[in-house]
Amino acid sequence: MNEAIRLREEGTDEARLRLIELAEKNPRDAVIAYQTAWAHDSAGLEAEAAPFYEQALAGEGLSTEDRHGVFVGLGSTYRVLGRYDESLATLRRGLGEFPDDGVRRYRRAVEYYADHLDDVE
Repeated sequence: MNEAIRLREEGTDEARLRLIELAEKNPRDAVIAYQTAWAHDSAGLEAEAAPFYEQALAGEGLSTEDRHGVFVGLGSTYRVLGRYDESLATLRRGLGEFPDDGVRRYRRAVEYYADHLDDVE
């Protein structure tokens, strides 16, 4: 896992492949699911990232920081995919779970996306 994270940080596709293998062997591991989602998202593979983010939210074992990251990552991924209702619901759920911090540090980005919902890339 540590090697896969290091490779993800370096931006190699090897990381994504290793994380997929780990996720298949450990389908209930939320940390692996999050790292796998992140690797896909970083590679511009949002459609492939979404199920791993969803799996991470459904699982257990994420740190508070990682769970926060899952909400932001999944909400952003849904937006890129044009799944606006799911994006909004995810970000609201994140705000509900993290009312004092939540996604507020991403306020400018969230407001931008809210104003540009029809701008699908």
